[in-house]
Amino acid sequence: MKCQILRFFNACSDKFNPLYDNCVRRILVMDLGCAPEDLSPEDRPSYIRSLVDLSQERSVCALGGLLSFLDKSLARLTLGAYECNILAVKYLSLDNILWMDTDTLMNLQIFAPKDHPSSFKWSWNRSKEGFSIFGLFNQCASKLGTRRMRTLMSQPTKDRYVIESRLEVIKFCLESRHAPVVKNIRENISHVQCVSKILTHLKNGLATVNHWLLLHKVHSI
Repeated sequence: MKCQILRFFNACSDKFNPLYDNCVRRILVMDLGCAPEDLSPEDRPSYIRSLVDLSQERSVCALGGLLSFLDKSLARLTLGAYECNILAVKYLSLDNILWMDTDTLMNLQIFAPKDHPSSFKWSWNRSKEGFSIFGLFNQCASKLGTRRMRTLMSQPTKDRYVIESRLEVIKFCLESRHAPVVKNIRENISHVQCVSKILTHLKNGLATVNHWLLLHKVHSI
């Protein structure tokens, strides 16, 4: 995936490069779930142009390469033509992210990795979380949730609106009257697995019955 996007980047030195033009055409015909229901096919390009700045060549090529990758991957999974439906297009801004180096994260005890005490489970690229803020707050019901929480704590936001919205969610979950709802959500989230790993096993012919059961559970959520 990374190599494919890099090829798109390198090919975009010329504004009239055919790869860039192909990316523009692919973007203008993408199926957007956030588009108005009464949007006609003739007005779709204008609507997409209002969401995507087509003058940014590298971004256009990256988005076009991503759409092409999704089309080919989904076509292999569905064994036929498949049009990728995009729910929404949003810009990712790095201005509101507070960047901290590893030493700061360790000194504040946000993370405290340490070697596993068992010699059988020790690995040079794996560690066990010690006494830290992350360890205290980590009550996630799935591995993907734990991974996401680690990302949020290693890249905290400076956006007041985002912080307040997260506090509202925490307040909702801590209220006793919402306990049944939170319990139901946790039970469903616990079945969420990393689909990419399951698909890798399926692609390599190494899938077991458990992999198929996990894929079925994820699909039925």
